[in-house]
Amino acid sequence: MQLKKLFVGCLAIALLISNMTVVSAQTATDTTQEKTSTFDGIEIVTGETYQPVSEGKNTMKNVAMGDTMEKGNLYRSARVADPYWEEGKFYDGYGTLLYGGNAKKIIDVSEWEGVIDWEKVKASDVDGVILRVGYGNQMMDKQFLRNLKECNRLGIPYGFYLYSYAYDANFAYAEAQGLLEMLKGQDLSNLAYPIFYDIENFGTWSEDGVTYHTPSTIAAYEEIIATFIAHMNEAGYHGKVQVYSGRYYTQTKLNSEKILPYVSWIAEYGPKLNYVNTYYDGEVAWQYTEKGSVDGISYDVDISSFADDAMHVILPSSIQLSASTATLETGLTKKINASVYPTGAYDALSWTSSNPKVAQVSSNGTITAMASGSAIITAKTANGKTASVNVLVKTPTVKLSAISKTMYRGETTKLTATSSNKKPVSWTSSDPTIASVDSNGTIKTLKNGTVKISASANGGKAACTITVKEPIQISATTSSIYRGKTTTLKAIPAYSTTITWMSSNPLIATVSSNGVVTGKKAGTVTITAKAFGKSVAKTIKVVEPSLKVTGSTSLYRGKTTTLKATTSYSTKVTWTSSKPSIATVSSNGVVTGKKAGTVTITAKAFGKSVTKTIKVVEPSLKVTGSTSLYRGKTTTLKATTSYSTKVTWTSSKPSIATVSSNGVVTGKKAGTVTITAKAFGKSVTKTIKVVEPSLKVTGSTSLYRGKTTTLKATTSYSTKVTWKSSNSSIATVSSTGVVTGKKAGTVYIYANAYGKSVKYKLTIKEPALKLNKSSSSIYKGKTTTLKATTSYRTKVTWKSSNSSIATVSSTGVVTGKKAGTAYIYANAYGKSVKCKVTVKNPTITLNKSKATAYAGKSYTLKATTSYRTKISWKSSNTKIATVDSKGMVKLKKAGKVTISATAFGKKVNCVLTVKNPTLKVSKASVSIYRKKSYTVKATAVPGGKVSWSSSNKAIATVSSSGKITGMKKGTAYVYAKIHGLKKTIKVIVK
Repeated sequence: MQLKKLFVGCLAIALLISNMTVVSAQTATDTTQEKTSTFDGIEIVTGETYQPVSEGKNTMKNVAMGDTMEKGNLYRSARVADPYWEEGKFYDGYGTLLYGGNAKKIIDVSEWEGVIDWEKVKASDVDGVILRVGYGNQMMDKQFLRNLKECNRLGIPYGFYLYSYAYDANFAYAEAQGLLEMLKGQDLSNLAYPIFYDIENFGTWSEDGVTYHTPSTIAAYEEIIATFIAHMNEAGYHGKVQVYSGRYYTQTKLNSEKILPYVSWIAEYGPKLNYVNTYYDGEVAWQYTEKGSVDGISYDVDISSFADDAMHVILPSSIQLSASTATLETGLTKKINASVYPTGAYDALSWTSSNPKVAQVSSNGTITAMASGSAIITAKTANGKTASVNVLVKTPTVKLSAISKTMYRGETTKLTATSSNKKPVSWTSSDPTIASVDSNGTIKTLKNGTVKISASANGGKAACTITVKEPIQISATTSSIYRGKTTTLKAIPAYSTTITWMSSNPLIATVSSNGVVTGKKAGTVTITAKAFGKSVAKTIKVVEPSLKVTGSTSLYRGKTTTLKATTSYSTKVTWTSSKPSIATVSSNGVVTGKKAGTVTITAKAFGKSVTKTIKVVEPSLKVTGSTSLYRGKTTTLKATTSYSTKVTWTSSKPSIATVSSNGVVTGKKAGTVTITAKAFGKSVTKTIKVVEPSLKVTGSTSLYRGKTTTLKATTSYSTKVTWKSSNSSIATVSSTGVVTGKKAGTVYIYANAYGKSVKYKLTIKEPALKLNKSSSSIYKGKTTTLKATTSYRTKVTWKSSNSSIATVSSTGVVTGKKAGTAYIYANAYGKSVKCKVTVKNPTITLNKSKATAYAGKSYTLKATTSYRTKISWKSSNTKIATVDSKGMVKLKKAGKVTISATAFGKKVNCVLTVKNPTLKVSKASVSIYRKKSYTVKATAVPGGKVSWSSSNKAIATVSSSGKITGMKKGTAYVYAKIHGLKKTIKVIVK
């Protein structure tokens, strides 16, 4: 399949000669039939071109090595009479109608055909296509997925082929598995032809340093093909996998009754199919050319003819499953059988589970229950037909003979368990140290406690709760008592009997006949209860009761504090003071300070005494606050006491300062005063100085008329300041001290606060206005800028006396309009100043009004303007002379031309007389002797340096001044050149 390169001409002839002897079967004069012979059972036609049949990426490599050039491995690739199609019917090269007129035109394609235009293929006479899926072990064809998608989209029927590199049965199995993986999940809805296993001579290939060769025996191919087809059948492709090969390979390496029943597609390139496969039940498909042309495919393509019915794959129309529902318990399996209709249809199925965590399904339809829940198992054909089974998975149930039991330590009993799926039951104990269970469900109790005995089977589980008790138990509300206190223990026997009690140490604790325990002294004791020969013990700890006193360790004279006595249990506490003159204590622990000193307070309970030392402290009084204030202002003094109490305030001189009941001092007049604070029999004083407040004015001392300035009044403290002007016609002042100049002069501004007045002298000035120029001159169209200087920043307005001569902008830019005189005025704060402006017309002149120049040369004119501006240049006759933007004139030929320069609307001219340059020599020929010289004079107009040269320096040389020197006998020519002109002097040296 896909025979790659054609060996033609001499190479083919050489191969034929070297490998076989062609014996003519007809006479040389018989031109009506071919000259044929047979070679190794193959018909050979004299004069035909043959090539080796091979497939795969390394085809040409193999050919180059001669690997496929074995005896008989040759096929014709072209002849005069080729098979052909006519009106949908297929004829061989001899005109014989094949397949009863019902042949299908099938092409096979791979990545070797490149990117195919399937729209055009669909529109052609092609009936179907065999797509290469890949080659070897899972090496997918680069165009397979695209080709498959396009065929599905356009409804083009297709089959598949896999090019084999198998060298043994194991590799064939891997190729089948790889093919299944490459087809897995693909849309095969238009699969209409079989899957072909392409068996050819692949030559060699290497992997991991090992070289593999084409199998050399029929037995090897029997194993390879049988393994491949068997694995494909297991995957559901029953009867849908066949073999493709070339005629030579089929007659040699595949010539076995175990292989030939599967060989349904033969490659033989010639006028007719000579091969007959008697083992195949049907008509063999014939690949008759590798040089076919199909619209939409840019390269040569293999074309075959298939029988209409024998090769066609029947697509399934429906699936019938052996069950539509299934109920399983976890761990169990169930096989679902599937039947594909119609009978003989393509029956490859894929199985899927909607919930693999609940139920899984194998490739043959076997369901395995995994966990409780529901799932849908679906079987799907290659063309998308489906059928489903609704699966319900349940957890198996286990039932026990009891779900709870109470047992005494040392007892045994047996539980019985029954599982719903009849599976064996396993037994476990949640705590084998309390109770154990064997494989038969027999339980043995070991110690007190609660334990769960569980029976499990395939995920089903049941449990029985076992409570293990002692035959006799002691119930106690506590495990410890204080000395002198009691607690009652209660004995609980398995059944009614007499209980005897005993203490391990009556010195620590005793126990009565009814279980009453009395603590005697601190320690640990064991109390034992006995009944029906068994005993149970309870450990009791006797604890010494405690007494603890907490509370403050100090208090102020006249104040109280409460001490707290904490006891191990409720009891009466008595309190005493070591020095009642310093502090007393009440029956409930309230301590009252009487005078400064230290006292011990004692608490007594259950024969114990605990003391608390308390320090009685004299209370303190402290006054803080400012030591000065301004007259009319206030300040607050703060009295700090050891504890909250009333403080009284007095002033030594209320005329200077008074003090309120809460310590607020008010200044009345300048002076010094003493403020006294009194509390709990103590007095503390504070001296305060009352100060007269100050007023000061600062700011600018001068101001321009029409401007403002702000005066600042500085006071000793925040207060209202009022302002007044001595002369409002010169300057006014606002309530915030803003002064406005009205006219030139001197004025006083007064500031008044807390009964004081301060005056401030201010001078008002007249503002000035000046210009930087009093006169100026400019050219028409040009500008100049006037600058106005003011005493302070203000708006200046500008005006021209005659705008037709000169205008002025808002920023003082003056523009000349026409020749003449105008005045420019600047105005600010009611003043006006002027500048005289004279406007002149600009001029342009040339350095020459006429001149003479020579053709081929350049001449520069210079234009002078009143100011820098663009000058435009022009020639009256550009055939005689041209001029550039800088006044450079290039002279072309003789004649008269006017060069003009134009600026600001004016034009000036220069008349140039252009003459042709001339060159004259004093001699046209010179005759001199060898080693003699003669000087020829060259005259050029215009002047310049003449260049001299000799046509033959060996005969005569010439210097840069025209001096000719004879070198040897002969004739030479001396040339004089300048201005593009050339003169020739013939020199004869004697």
